[in-house]
Amino acid sequence: MHITNGINQQNQINRKNQKNKYFYIFAKCHHAAANISDDGLSGINLNKKLQKFNIQLGKKKIDIDLYSYGEYTEWDRNSRKLPKIVNISHTVQAEVGTEFGYVLKIKRGKGKKLDFKVIHPPLKDENGALMDDFTGEYYINSNDYEFFLGDCIWEPLDDKLGPWRLITYLDGQVIADKTLQLVRKEN
Repeated sequence: MHITNGINQQNQINRKNQKNKYFYIFAKCHHAAANISDDGLSGINLNKKLQKFNIQLGKKKIDIDLYSYGEYTEWDRNSRKLPKIVNISHTVQAEVGTEFGYVLKIKRGKGKKLDFKVIHPPLKDENGALMDDFTGEYYINSNDYEFFLGDCIWEPLDDKLGPWRLITYLDGQVIADKTLQLVRKEN
């Protein structure tokens, strides 16, 4: 498997006549996309920061878009609807109840397994023991699928502040890896 950035490196792989599985990352050519920084963007213009992934596993090509990331509306986990983006940013102004994470749009991935891992700041459970990173798996149930990976801040706020790294894997390959910095919301 080859990991490349952009079309030029992909063309280099093609010129070598390598027919193995390949993976490449394509960042949309837009002024803001070429200048991604940790301070993020405010607003809801999803075209400003968009990463697209194409994965070819055998003969089946799966398209994956990192559609949005940052702060979201409250998510009703019993609903089929995903939360709505409030602010696209690498830095999330957090208070108790703040929802954060990212949304992936996956096409032609039905039946594939997603694994995820959330690496959080040192959190303690109700007994005072350090909590492990959050992990899980999910099977994609349609060929036009949206996946939200994130969390919601709960009491106490102070131990939730800091970097949260969210990683999603498709059949063992990393398809999304985003670190969001949670800071105390300014009043």
